[in-house]
Amino acid sequence: MFHDAMMMSGGMIMQAIGMLIILVAMIAAIGIATGYPAALWIGDKVAEFISCLPNERFAVAPPIMGPPASKAIRGDLQEALADYEALLENYPDEPEIYRKIIELTLGPMNQSELAEDYLHLAMENLQDAKDRSRLIKLAASIKSGEYCPFQHLQTEKLRSTRRALAYISKVPAVKKLL
Repeated sequence: MFHDAMMMSGGMIMQAIGMLIILVAMIAAIGIATGYPAALWIGDKVAEFISCLPNERFAVAPPIMGPPASKAIRGDLQEALADYEALLENYPDEPEIYRKIIELTLGPMNQSELAEDYLHLAMENLQDAKDRSRLIKLAASIKSGEYCPFQHLQTEKLRSTRRALAYISKVPAVKKLL
């Protein structure tokens, strides 16, 4: 009888261990089935929240605009223009480069012919009509005096001349001549 009780309790222990293994396996399967999608969902939400993580892939790295921009701010306009031109060789369809060149040439450099050449080049190379339209509006706003890029580099004489031209161009009689 004692032997039968031991056999019975040993069988129950084996059965309990078997049930425990099945229970652990089921919990692991449920954890994997729900954990992976939950981890992806949580990861997406964290990435959205942080928003500094890139969510797009680039076939080509975007142009490095910092060095020419810092040269332009310091007043080294020819070097900045040369750097932007070098960027155009690798990125002829990048609207930001054209925008910076237009700001330089129409702003402190005051070379409207050169700006027009770059504007025509931009119209040939840019695919998006919105980008082309934005560049035309930018050039018009600089020419009219509404927007003055790099004001810290312009002389007072140039600024007052631009303000006078902007004022005169709004006079109806002058508009007819233009």
